[in-house]
Amino acid sequence: MSNLLFDNYPLLVDRSLAEMIGLEKAVIVQQIHYWLQKKNNFHDGRYWVYNSIGKWREEQFRFIKSKNTLSKYLKELENDGILITGNYNKMKFDRTKWYTIDYDVLKARHYAFTKKGEMEVAEIGTRNSHNLGDGSDTNWVHNTKDYTKTTAKITKEDTSSKLDEPNSKTSQLKEDFDKLWKLYPNKKGKAKAFTAYKRAIKKGVTNKEIQDGIVAYKRNVKWQREHGFKDLEFAHGATWFNQQRWEDDYSLESKATYSYQQVDPYSQYT
Repeated sequence: MSNLLFDNYPLLVDRSLAEMIGLEKAVIVQQIHYWLQKKNNFHDGRYWVYNSIGKWREEQFRFIKSKNTLSKYLKELENDGILITGNYNKMKFDRTKWYTIDYDVLKARHYAFTKKGEMEVAEIGTRNSHNLGDGSDTNWVHNTKDYTKTTAKITKEDTSSKLDEPNSKTSQLKEDFDKLWKLYPNKKGKAKAFTAYKRAIKKGVTNKEIQDGIVAYKRNVKWQREHGFKDLEFAHGATWFNQQRWEDDYSLESKATYSYQQVDPYSQYT
């Protein structure tokens, strides 16, 4: 067993990078950077790496819960401008994506994150990141409507109530979100979080799913703080909701071990 401690090297990722884009996406970017340093594939003035989603997850990112989740992370990094994609396959039918990092975008985003913050118009709630009550006793979600499945029988006698229905649903959405927001520990970006919440509910996500995700996330951070990562911070509320982090796997027994470096992650890129 002691040999395992020496042979399996931990994945290294800078703390500020993990705080900026999320831990698992930070590991992805760090690993892609590592492969780019091999300088094996040069096209259009850049070095590139490529692999199928299935092989990447099986060989490099087994701690990410599924291929769909890995694919989602890569797409988000592409949409954020951090990753650039291309197709340099020799066979036209080969649709394997090639990836490289836009280091200029990465540095600019890091500067904005560390120096200016997110510059959000948000309600600043009371924040206590050390209050880790997990909210397991919150039972309101069991009686909450699933808006995507709710139907209403409208008759002639219901005309007046029908006119009030949109406002009623909006009010209920706000009320339900406020209960979840009260449970979430880092109350930054409430307006953006609420927009992401409404989008998720419209797609069929339930309040119970989100609540369970928050509870699991808080327990996971608490566990990591107790096992060497005492400075680990909760993601901003807007970030957590926008990235649908309730879908993440927070089972402690399946988590890989990470080590954080207190260094400038971008000094090696200049």
